[in-house]
Amino acid sequence: MQPLRKTDAAMTEMFQPPQASSTDEQLVARLRAAVQGEVLSDPVSRGLYATDASMFQVWPLAVVLPRRRKDALAAMRVAAEASVAILPRGGGTSLSGQTINRAVVIDASKHMNRLLERYPLPPPRIMRR
Repeated sequence: MQPLRKTDAAMTEMFQPPQASSTDEQLVARLRAAVQGEVLSDPVSRGLYATDASMFQVWPLAVVLPRRRKDALAAMRVAAEASVAILPRGGGTSLSGQTINRAVVIDASKHMNRLLERYPLPPPRIMRR
């Protein structure tokens, strides 16, 4: 195995998560108290949500996987009280970095994955003058 060159060391450092501050830890504790779903704050989980299909990487403060609508609303309330951005996450397929930010990421795709109600569309109408 070759030793790391200076550029390799810089690249390795770039992909390390930022150190969590006490404010970040308080935010995670408040999210865990308010949400019945999952709140992820470990480096591996945050690292998975730090990238999308673009070349950018921004580590989120926490990732919330709500079990129901109440959980998503509670996470948004906690983030708003802490003046922290929220980021709803879809498939993470953005090519321009829209799905990453230093924010509370809310990914509803794990538990909220069924259609509960369907509203029928009205029948098509023909408009005449």
